[in-house]
Amino acid sequence: MNVSRGFELPSLQRQHNGTRFAICWLRLIAHQHNRAVDANLHQQQGINHLQKVLNYAPMVAANGEATVHLTVEDWHVVADTLFRMETPASLLPAAVMDYRLAADRRAIELDTAGLKISIEMF
Repeated sequence: MNVSRGFELPSLQRQHNGTRFAICWLRLIAHQHNRAVDANLHQQQGINHLQKVLNYAPMVAANGEATVHLTVEDWHVVADTLFRMETPASLLPAAVMDYRLAADRRAIELDTAGLKISIEMF
C-alpha cells in the first residue's frame, strides 16, 4: 500500500493490529518530514568556522575585500559544509549572501553585505 511521499508501509499492516500500526507509522513519517533539519557534527564545525571567518574578516578588510587563512583541515571542513553536504542555506550564517570556489578550487569566496571575503589555506 502506497502512502504520500512514496513511502510504503511494511506488510505488518495486514496483521490483526494493522490499522493501529499504519496510523502510528504515518504519524512517525509526518513527524520526520516536518521537523527542522539538524546539522551533523561536521556541518556544525563548518558553520562555526564560517562564523569565526565572518567575525574576523572586518578586522583585516581593505577596500571592501578581506582574505582570511584557515588551516588545511579547517578549510576542508568549510568546503565540505558548503559544497559537499547539501547544507541548507537556513543553517548558514545569515550574513553569507553567496559563496563559490575560486582560485582553481583553492579558495572559497563569500559575499556579505559590504565585504567580499576570500578564505584560503595556509
